[in-house]
Amino acid sequence: MDDILTKLQESLCHQSEDIARLSDEVFAQQKELKALRAEVSALKRELSVAKDQLNSEASPNDDQRPPHY
Repeated sequence: MDDILTKLQESLCHQSEDIARLSDEVFAQQKELKALRAEVSALKRELSVAKDQLNSEASPNDDQRPPHY
């Protein structure tokens, strides 16, 4: 009986360690995910600004005739 109890205690100890490691890993992944989401948002804003600038530069020329006419 003592042998079974000892094995159960060892198993519980290992599981507690595994849970702690998994918790740390999930925390690290959440931090990385948050940073990546912020980076994607920043890139979307930059892309939007670049598109707006491109559209504002192209708009006045759309009404003019090409130089070869």
